Amino acid sequence: MAFGGVHQMLREPLIQQSSYSEVIPEMQRKISYTQRKCPTPDQIRSVRERAGVNQTFAAAMVGTTPRTWRRWEAGVHRMPLATWALFNIQSSRTAPPTSGSAS
Repeated sequence: MAFGGVHQMLREPLIQQSSYSEVIPEMQRKISYTQRKCPTPDQIRSVRERAGVNQTFAAAMVGTTPRTWRRWEAGVHRMPLATWALFNIQSSRTAPPTSGSAS
């Protein structure tokens, strides 16, 4: 059958038992990198306040609940990097005009 190779691949483990010791440190490095790049609660709050929006509106901007947003600002959970990027884009569009600009 044409799909014989695929079935054989599915029966075999993706990671051989002997290579776990090589994979786990690599996973830890990736996790550490992600944790270093996630925004801090102070950064999240600062950008939100600079945009002039409340937590409920900020949550709606990125498609999440106000409860989740509060947890990000409280440091209970980390904001995903994609959400942080989206919020920065959205907040730059809603930021109030600076004092020197003409209305």
